[in-house]
Amino acid sequence: MRVPILSRITALGMSLCIVLTLGITIVSITGCRQAPESTEMPPDNFTATYTLENGRSYSISGPSNGMPGEQSEYILRINNNDKSWQNEYYVLLVDSDSIIQEIRRSEFDIPGNGGIQEPVNVEFPEGFTGALGLCIVIPQHGSLISTLSIGVENAITTGWPDVTQLIQSAETGSE
Repeated sequence: MRVPILSRITALGMSLCIVLTLGITIVSITGCRQAPESTEMPPDNFTATYTLENGRSYSISGPSNGMPGEQSEYILRINNNDKSWQNEYYVLLVDSDSIIQEIRRSEFDIPGNGGIQEPVNVEFPEGFTGALGLCIVIPQHGSLISTLSIGVENAITTGWPDVTQLIQSAETGSE
């Protein structure tokens, strides 16, 4: 009578041992895989804000790193805690000397205590590495330039151009 109980315990033990061995094998195969190496720089997000005296502000936020020939999305916010505000804005990509690309030019009409939030897609120049400036200009209210590192980490710039003057020159056709 003791033999059937012993054989049942042994069979149960063997089954349990097989299941555990299979489980350990599956976990070690799937758990030990290494993630593929990426050539992309991880995004280092920023928010830059320009605040005006009358309760108005504008900001841009998104990744401070990008890759040549690729696109990144930024969020533009314009807030108005004053009376109704009508104007226009520019989103520009600049280098240390000039405007490389006008990304967007748009008018806005924001009621008092209102605001807008819009996505802005920026495609970086193919083959470019170094510092570029992502610039927001609201005429008669100032400009804001954020440094972006394209294709390298922590790109350094020697300074940014006076974009307001560049815009005026472009509109009047003078250099």
